[in-house]
Amino acid sequence: MKILVVHNLLWAHYKSVLFEEIQKQLPAPHQFHVLQIARNELSRKGMETSAAGYNYNYTLLFDDYIENVPKLREIVAVLRFFLKYNPDVVNVTGYSSNISTLPVIFLAWLLGKKIIMSNESTGSDERKGGIKEYLKRWAVKACSGYVVFGRSSEDYLVELGAKRDRVLVRNAAVVDNVAILNACKEAARQTLFPEISTKKNFIFVGRMSPEKNVSLLVRAFQSLYDPAGEWGLILVGNGKEDENIMQLILQKPARIHKYNSVGWKVIPEFFSRAQCLVLPSSSEPWGLVVNEAMICGLAVIVTEACGCAGDLVNGNGYTVQANSLPDLQDALQNIMDTPDLSALKSRSEEIIKSFSVDRVAREYVQQVTALA
Repeated sequence: MKILVVHNLLWAHYKSVLFEEIQKQLPAPHQFHVLQIARNELSRKGMETSAAGYNYNYTLLFDDYIENVPKLREIVAVLRFFLKYNPDVVNVTGYSSNISTLPVIFLAWLLGKKIIMSNESTGSDERKGGIKEYLKRWAVKACSGYVVFGRSSEDYLVELGAKRDRVLVRNAAVVDNVAILNACKEAARQTLFPEISTKKNFIFVGRMSPEKNVSLLVRAFQSLYDPAGEWGLILVGNGKEDENIMQLILQKPARIHKYNSVGWKVIPEFFSRAQCLVLPSSSEPWGLVVNEAMICGLAVIVTEACGCAGDLVNGNGYTVQANSLPDLQDALQNIMDTPDLSALKSRSEEIIKSFSVDRVAREYVQQVTALA
């Protein structure tokens, strides 16, 4: 059996570790190959990792940012590679992650190939109606099986016409648990970022873009009652909202530290200085940074708009209403008023064990090879 994964970005390190483990576990004579369309996207510029770290079979079609790739060239290149490789199974990542997804699903369907869809989108994250909705439903129904990030992404596929008994792998929202945990433990043995004087800190890591709602987080933090000044706020990332956020911070800058984007291997160093991750997004298909924070033992605050909320937040933090300043303020204050966060830390570490690269790869190999 020849398995071909059509994926959009080589940069996506969280997928790389899974691809590596799948290839490692896949027995001969089965073959596994990943077709990467582009190197990265412009919004994640500066967060790339050396290609030397990608230890699985892959082909990179365009060594450029995906926004710079002409759409027609992408479609032609993907279909041409598909026909040349001639896989028995094609694994697409979603139904609209790139312009070539629907054409490759259609071609695979015409040729009688098995189609697997990996999905992280949720109903709340997607606009419904019109021709796009019809095409999504057709694409979902054309698939032989599904790999889902969590309950919310599975429910959305079912809403689009998928059968639950065709879900091959669940809890597939995985990151490099081992590397992240080791990096965090090593960082904890050092005194990093000495400019951060507060021993307890909230942290946000991600793009400074409107849907991330970082300005709401800054305003909520600045309004908290913290007479002893024990808590700080760490912001890591860049984006369109940088200038607005900096202006907001300057109005009341005490105990707020803003850092530029860093590679994913550096993020655990920041987590080592924090006690609680906050993801205040108004739209978020999943939120893999929550996985990373929980691996490092952080409590979490996320909005109900985050796809991970139903799977990852249960006794280890709070789920709040998106765009609600009072809700966010209350959650932050509750964390601050909890003298011992060790129970939340332990709960985060326990929950995240279910999201393991080894398990997802093992189930993927078992289920996909059984499709033959």
